[in-house]
Formats: sequence, C-alpha cells, structure tokens
Amino acid sequence: MQFFFRDNAPDSARKYQEFFKDITWACSLSRCPTPENTVETGELVSSGVHFKVRCASGHLTNGIPPAQFRNRTDEPWLA
Repeated sequence: MQFFFRDNAPDSARKYQEFFKDITWACSLSRCPTPENTVETGELVSSGVHFKVRCASGHLTNGIPPAQFRNRTDEPWLA
C-alpha cells in the first residue's frame, strides 16, 4: 500500500505509513467472500492518501487493514 503525505505531516502519520507500507489492505465490504485477496488499483481514495483496492470478487473499495489489525485498541504503528 502506498501513501502520500504532505511535507509537514505529523510523525504519527508517517509511522502509520511505514507500518502499513508492505501490507495489502482487505476488501471493506462486510459480506465479501474473499476480503483478504486484494490488489491495489491506480485509483486514489477521495482523501488522496492511498490507492483503492480490488478484491478477488471484483469489489472496488477504499480497503480496511488486514484482519490481524482490525478491532484493536492499541496503535502498533506508534510503538
């Protein structure tokens, strides 16, 4: 996953970028049968921060972090 940050982005955002840079995000549709099987597209999300993903089922979404990082209260990228 590639991210784009302005030059004065906070350190926490840069750490988030570094943590997730080699992780493929999952399909964000709750009933998707293949949520973890995604590829990046060339289309940026509306914020312009990263690219959308397309899953094996054909859904084009903004993506969500992989299962192992969902519903956590800690922020492992800040460690």
